[in-house]
Amino acid sequence: NRAMHLGWYRDFIEPDFVIEDGYLMAPTESGLGTRLKKSVRDRPDVTIRTSNKKSEPWLMSPKRYTYPPPEIQDEFINSSARRKAGSESVYYD
Repeated sequence: NRAMHLGWYRDFIEPDFVIEDGYLMAPTESGLGTRLKKSVRDRPDVTIRTSNKKSEPWLMSPKRYTYPPPEIQDEFINSSARRKAGSESVYYD
């Protein structure tokens, strides 16, 4: 989002995006490749929450909000051969 990138994003996050020859370059730092600026962390009104708790990735978790609801996912998936096959039943010409 250009408005975000050229606006408030630079006030909070470093390093800035690297764009070369029209391509957004992949971050070279660990994680997301960004961090909060020191000036943000040092604000008197800031609340920072961190955790080292390991958990299941949200995207892969059956606990995330999804359809069908988690309590009937197994029944739903097993209700047809195509659903049972999952991504293997999808093909592209």
